[in-house]
Amino acid sequence: MTETNPQGHLTQLTYRCEERYRYLGSTTSCTQEGKVYLGGLMLCDKHALEARLEEQIACWNGILAHVDLWSREAARRNRADIVGLLEAERLKVRMALERAAIDLHLERGCVESLVCSVSVLDQWLEDNEGKIEDEVRVRRVKHWREEALEQPSSDL
Repeated sequence: MTETNPQGHLTQLTYRCEERYRYLGSTTSCTQEGKVYLGGLMLCDKHALEARLEEQIACWNGILAHVDLWSREAARRNRADIVGLLEAERLKVRMALERAAIDLHLERGCVESLVCSVSVLDQWLEDNEGKIEDEVRVRRVKHWREEALEQPSSDL
């Protein structure tokens, strides 16, 4: 945004990232220039991406809760066909949720969380070994795991 100062010159207004207002009690502030208007705040690119990923995770958690609810209701009504379809949807949602969580951990550079994410992927691979006919999905999870393992070493 440009504005005319008292001397008649145009000046470029810049806004600092307002990340500190996203969380109650946050005392840290970002020194980057705010470029993205998101959720009523001007955020830098990094914090805007984090906010979007957090919103994605919240949405996937809501979808997962609904799938679980519908699955229980279908089981109560003895609808095994619907339960099977919902189980497939649950797997898709969990994978999307885990991917968003990994992306958020990678964006934040949280090595401890990254180790947790790798263990989640390892658990998924172990639980679904031989049960999933979709080899593309298994390869994708293995690829995400490798990406997660490579991330800390590339940051050093």
